[in-house]
Amino acid sequence: MIESFFRRVLGIDLESEGEKQRKLAQLEAARARVELSRQRLKNGMAGGADEYAMALQLGEQMAKEKGVDFNNYSTDIVRPLQENTPVAEIALILGAYISQAPIERMAAIPDNVISMLYSIARSEEKLGRFDGENPQDNLAVRTVFEAMRLRMSEVRAGDQDFAGKVCANIENGFEKGPDLARFSIDLISDMSCSTSLTERVISWRVLRKHSQLDTALEVIKRDFQIDPGWSAPFTRKYVSILCDVNERVGQGGANSGKVGELMDTIYKHKKELEDPRDPRGSLWTVVLDSLTENAEFYEQMKQQMPPEMRKEAARYKREADKRKEIEQGSTRMEDAIKLMDKPDRDALVDYLENVDDEERDGMLATIFDIDDTNEMDTEYLFTARGRLRISSKEVLLDPRVVKLFETIAREENRDRFALELAVVTSLMPIQNFPRELKLALKAYHLDTDQHLVALRGDWYLCSASEGRMLEDILAGNAILVDENMLLKFTGKKAALCLRTFTADPSGVTFVKGVWYALTDTKSKDLLKSAFQRGEVKVSAGAKWAVMRAASDEGDYDAMNARDLLAIGNYYKKWCAQQGFGRNKIDRTGSHHTKMGETF
Repeated sequence: MIESFFRRVLGIDLESEGEKQRKLAQLEAARARVELSRQRLKNGMAGGADEYAMALQLGEQMAKEKGVDFNNYSTDIVRPLQENTPVAEIALILGAYISQAPIERMAAIPDNVISMLYSIARSEEKLGRFDGENPQDNLAVRTVFEAMRLRMSEVRAGDQDFAGKVCANIENGFEKGPDLARFSIDLISDMSCSTSLTERVISWRVLRKHSQLDTALEVIKRDFQIDPGWSAPFTRKYVSILCDVNERVGQGGANSGKVGELMDTIYKHKKELEDPRDPRGSLWTVVLDSLTENAEFYEQMKQQMPPEMRKEAARYKREADKRKEIEQGSTRMEDAIKLMDKPDRDALVDYLENVDDEERDGMLATIFDIDDTNEMDTEYLFTARGRLRISSKEVLLDPRVVKLFETIAREENRDRFALELAVVTSLMPIQNFPRELKLALKAYHLDTDQHLVALRGDWYLCSASEGRMLEDILAGNAILVDENMLLKFTGKKAALCLRTFTADPSGVTFVKGVWYALTDTKSKDLLKSAFQRGEVKVSAGAKWAVMRAASDEGDYDAMNARDLLAIGNYYKKWCAQQGFGRNKIDRTGSHHTKMGETF
């Protein structure tokens, strides 16, 4: 302390010549160790052997030399070695350990390892600190991330929730060690095409945050080439990366040619993404909607599109803008009335304003002024015994009200008013509705023993349902019930209706884009057994209750309702082909088993 004071303040060096020579010798010895470590790696690289395997073997050998016991190992053991051990050696030891660490220790490793590597690589006092220009140092650090990448498939197979924690810690590590992101490109690219939504979102976030934009574009293009059906629903998520690319291009920091290549790749797969039966709900529509949603972004992007794609995007944007102009009312009821033809609109407004009928007003408000049946006061619809009130039935069948529902059932309107249509069609069999409404709904008839029970005002479907359905789809854990009801197994057992249909012989109609919850124990037991057998599709009678429409404002921001329906219908196609050649899915891993048990 005194020597330091004299040296800093008074400029007097009290250190003896012998002490100086001792420290100089230590420094030279440390430098020699650094060069020896690099030389050992260099010799291995020159031997023509697999570099990764060689690095792991060398790391294990160095661990033994340092007395590091992998059987009783934690990353803290390396910390005392930091002052005396070159970075390359520490990286090789860590890589060797990760390659053989018990699965239960993997969750904590990424955060600890990445931050440790970063701290010792940046330390000014560390002898032989990381040299980014040195190929041996680069190989040593790359070995750590390659070991993580190769273990991730094993981690995922055991438990996808656990895999998500590992990836979250990888992201935390990069917060502390951003300069190391360039060594992790293979690891992050592998995460980007994982079946885990958590991994996908984290991978895009890391690539974007650490300005790996060219790599991000290559990853997106690769995903579209491998399987456009699984990639298209995430286009909206890619837009944030493309926005950054446009900004960097303006600053001379990104390759605009790669954006054009991506647009070409996407357009080449247009036919695979289209759905002639449901053009508005197709994956191709998801792509166009994602690219044109933001006006400023669209203006920047359209010049990167192939000419034919540019024409289609312009036409789609014009139509979308017209729909948005209509959707400016103060209430959903007013919005719905504005969509009607003028004579019909005037007749309905006169009916609503000049007749003082509390029950009628309460019933229509019940249907139009809710976002979730949990908010519904059913007293205006049902008697105490749960039967539809005669007065409610009379209102529903009044020609002016029927015209309102016929209007919102039209193809261009029905997505926005899916919940209202689902509530109405749950109240009476479709045979009781006027012909005009039945024609507008375009519900096809399906021979299936599906039933709807009376609306429940006390059931709730949480905002995490959309994200959980997406996770189940990506993991192969959703089951298709009688062609159109896609059932998720995480959380409340609810199904998303993928296509509007009428169940025969019951006559009840299910509406596309609406969540329905299972209500009877028999159905739950039957579908639980199907899940445990690995089935991807089943034919089973079930009883359902209307819950709410699919939402754009769920707990997961990766996908809105339209995109979720599009990937749901793609999964339906996958299920119809029996998992692309597989009759069943192996759901024996802990992640699958856990979901089956919570059914």
